[in-house]
Amino acid sequence: METAFERVVTVTVNPAIDCLFEVPGLTLGAHQVGRRLYRAPAGKGVNVARVLATLGHPPVATGFVGAAEMQAFEDSLASDGVQSQFLAVEGNTRENITLIDPRANTETHVRDIGFHVKRHDVDRLVRKLGLLAHARVLVVFSGSLPPGMEPSDLSTLIRECIGRGAAVAVDADGPLLREVRSNRLWAIKPNREELHAMIGRPLGSDDDLVREGRALCETVDNVLVSCGSAGGYLFTEDRGYIGQVELDSKDVVSTVGCGDALLAGFIAARLKGHDAGEAHRRALATATEAATRLLPGRVDPTRVTQLLKRAAVELLHGA
Repeated sequence: METAFERVVTVTVNPAIDCLFEVPGLTLGAHQVGRRLYRAPAGKGVNVARVLATLGHPPVATGFVGAAEMQAFEDSLASDGVQSQFLAVEGNTRENITLIDPRANTETHVRDIGFHVKRHDVDRLVRKLGLLAHARVLVVFSGSLPPGMEPSDLSTLIRECIGRGAAVAVDADGPLLREVRSNRLWAIKPNREELHAMIGRPLGSDDDLVREGRALCETVDNVLVSCGSAGGYLFTEDRGYIGQVELDSKDVVSTVGCGDALLAGFIAARLKGHDAGEAHRRALATATEAATRLLPGRVDPTRVTQLLKRAAVELLHGA
C-alpha cells in the first residue's frame, strides 16, 4: 500500500490527563510521601501525534475530550505543532496516575475510567472522519474505548476511513484488534501480550510469535510487535525483521508511551521514504529515546539519531 501519505490523522477516543508521581519506597496500604513530576494532557493517540510532530510530520489529532479539558488539550497540542480537532463530550477526561519507585525501579499504573460517550457522539466522530479521511491520508487509531463505545463502533469508524480511500493503523488491546482484523489495515502495533489476546492462542515461543505475525500479514501490511527491552518484530507481506537497541537499564526513566513512540517512529520513517527494515530500526531508536524521557510523547530527534548507532535489525531466517 502507498506510504507517501499527504497527511496523518490520529484518533484518540479515550484520552487522559496523565499524572506521574515519584514515590520512593512505595508500599501498598501505607501513607506515602511523594512528588508529582508532571500532569499533562495525553492518551496514546496524543502521544503518537506529538512524536510525529517532533519528527517533522505534524498531524491532525481528533477524537473525544471532556468539555472542561478541551482548552488544555488544544493549548498543549498547539505548543507541539499539532492541529487539534477534538470533539467535546459531556463529563471529565479521565486522569491516569503512574507511580514510580526509584528505589525498587518499578512503575505502578492506575487507569481511570473517564467520560461516557453517547450514541450521537459516535455519529459526530463518524462525520468528522468522513471529512478528514481520503486517499493519501493515514488514520491512526490508538488506545482503549471509553464507556459507551463498543468494539463494533471502532469497526464502523475504521470502515468509514477505508471507504473514503484512507489507510488505517490501529494500536489497541487484543480484543479490539481481534474485532477489526477483518479490515485491510496498513499497520497494527500490539505488544506480545496483546498479540496473544488478539489471536486467542498462547505464544509459547518466539517461533510461535513469528508464525502468527506472518499469518496476520494476509490482511495487514505492517505488523509491529513491541517486546519492551527485548526490542521488537516487524512483519510485512514478504519479510520479517527482529531488532533491538542497546540501552543501559539505568538510563530508562519511564516506559509510558514507548509503544506510541515506536509506532510514530515507524510512520515517520516510512513517510521519509525508508524501506520497512530501516523504518523498523528508526522506530526502535525512537521508542528507546522515549524511554529515557519523563514525559510521554516527547523525544529528542538528535538523540534518536545517536541511538540509531546502537540499533540493530536483522532479517528473520527464511524471509
